[in-house]
Amino acid sequence: MTYEPRATHTATRFYGRLNGAELLGLSAVLVAAYALVHSGSADAGAATTAALFFVGLFDPVNTMLGRFDSVQQAAAGLARIVGVTLGGPASDERPQGPISHPGTALVVHDVHHRYGTGPDVLHGVDLELGAGQRLAIVGATGSGKSTLASLIAALRLPSSGRVTLGGTDTAGLAAPTPDGRRRIMLVTQEHHLFLGTVADNLRLARRDASASDLAAALAVVGATGWIDALPDGIDTAVGT
Repeated sequence: MTYEPRATHTATRFYGRLNGAELLGLSAVLVAAYALVHSGSADAGAATTAALFFVGLFDPVNTMLGRFDSVQQAAAGLARIVGVTLGGPASDERPQGPISHPGTALVVHDVHHRYGTGPDVLHGVDLELGAGQRLAIVGATGSGKSTLASLIAALRLPSSGRVTLGGTDTAGLAAPTPDGRRRIMLVTQEHHLFLGTVADNLRLARRDASASDLAAALAVVGATGWIDALPDGIDTAVGT
């Protein structure tokens, strides 16, 4: 189950009810106008004017309610910018040296997961990855790939089953340790490039990073060759 159909369904219901309210209100105005004209308390011109005023009233109301979605998106974007700018330990508090690992095997054992009271989207998943191994999971949209990744990264907890690293539940390894590090990280396909160079974007995580620090970070994720192929290397402008 994905979020896009749910969001579309919610938006359709919202605007459907909004249009229904407009129809109900306009019908009430027309019925009242008919009764007043029929009794001689108002003429056809006044009744028409009232109906037109009501229709004109709903246009700005619809526009205002529709803008709430844009406001919420802007608020979420602002929260992310603040999180990128202020989140994480200060540069002088960042530990140096290799990260110690609590074990070598990542094990997913008989994992089931569902969202809320819905049906299971994962059914008895089992896998084991040793140190240095890589695993590619493919499947159609909505088949549970992102859900499994979020369970491994402990962003969600499985409905049943266990996910462990070196025999320790990943839920206890995903949180920052006292030295400010995380044992498990999840990099999703939802990304954003800010206006600037590649180096500027990398320094969002560490503002005082030197050129050698950036080169080391690119080497760790295997992006050195790709960056070197850009017209100006790490100083290539992106996000335009």
